[in-house]
Amino acid sequence: GEGFPGYLLEGGPQRFRTDGAGKGHGLGLTIAVGQAAVIGARLEFTNPPDGGALARLTLPEYVRLDDGDSAGITGGEGTASTNPD
Repeated sequence: GEGFPGYLLEGGPQRFRTDGAGKGHGLGLTIAVGQAAVIGARLEFTNPPDGGALARLTLPEYVRLDDGDSAGITGGEGTASTNPD
């Protein structure tokens, strides 16, 4: 296929954006990016050189904390935070 449109690659998904021809991504990709951020993940969009579209979800590393009962995820600086559940 044609892959993701240029505006999505440059600025990320935008709610209810269409390209004028009635094609767009609605709200789904915006929600997916937001939910990924909530759990410390990253959702990135690219167009491979041989065509098509690629969405890559990078999850945070799971870290068991010293107390053994709680779990955490590594932050950008190698920190860990407890899971509120």
